[in-house]
Amino acid sequence: TVGLAPFWRTRLPRREIADVAIVHIDTYGDYGGWGIKGSARSSKGRLYSVGGETALRVLMRDQRTFLVAFKDPATAERAREALHGRC
Repeated sequence: TVGLAPFWRTRLPRREIADVAIVHIDTYGDYGGWGIKGSARSSKGRLYSVGGETALRVLMRDQRTFLVAFKDPATAERAREALHGRC
């Protein structure tokens, strides 16, 4: 589950994850600021962010894309490692 509780949550079943990767984003330039921005079916994907330029990009088998931004790049890497073996 990704989201900004208690406002928004999205469940991403592990069996439906096609790929995970670390990407660098420009929160303001690409999405207009932090928060929940964009659409999962757009070329940029849906962003969940409270700051930070390092994001975990989760690509689903149905081509939806979700990005979760982290202030600490090491946290993003740990999240990637946790999901990488399961997709």
